[in-house]
Amino acid sequence: MTSATQHTPPCIPLQEMQAFVNGNGKPGAKTRLALLEDSLGDMKKSIDRMVGWVIGAMITLITGAVLWIFTYLIPNALKVIR
Repeated sequence: MTSATQHTPPCIPLQEMQAFVNGNGKPGAKTRLALLEDSLGDMKKSIDRMVGWVIGAMITLITGAVLWIFTYLIPNALKVIR
């Protein structure tokens, strides 16, 4: 037995790690991370827009409820009291 067959040179795992990071012809970790960061920015914009829609809908419903109370319920309650 020679020592070369029993020993895994440390350069092979390092080469595999370098291939993972740089890609070697396919998307590597650097490219994937950049794509994820871009996607997060797009998702944040979409979520902010949806939050605006939900807040607008809530304001509309609350305003409608308040108007209904002042234009329908209170006048009808005053008619019953008279």
